[in-house]
Amino acid sequence: MDIKSLIGTYFQTSSRYRIVARLPPGLTGIQAMEQVDPDTANQIRKRIEKMTTDGFLRMYATNMEDLHLCLTPEEFAEYKKLGGGVYL
Repeated sequence: MDIKSLIGTYFQTSSRYRIVARLPPGLTGIQAMEQVDPDTANQIRKRIEKMTTDGFLRMYATNMEDLHLCLTPEEFAEYKKLGGGVYL
């Protein structure tokens, strides 16, 4: 076996059992998962969407004037009282 040809295509999944694996040609991880387990792929997509939305809101929206508000302590208390909360 030409081990050099595995580099960049196969990735270690178990060092204990010396197993390497690869994705089907031309597919991303989520596409491959959709083919074998659509329910799990859907759960993963939902988690990815939540993570990226939370990341955007925390890292970028807070630096864009038209996408964030700075509330007074009183306004923030009312916001929380009315059910406002964190995204995740």
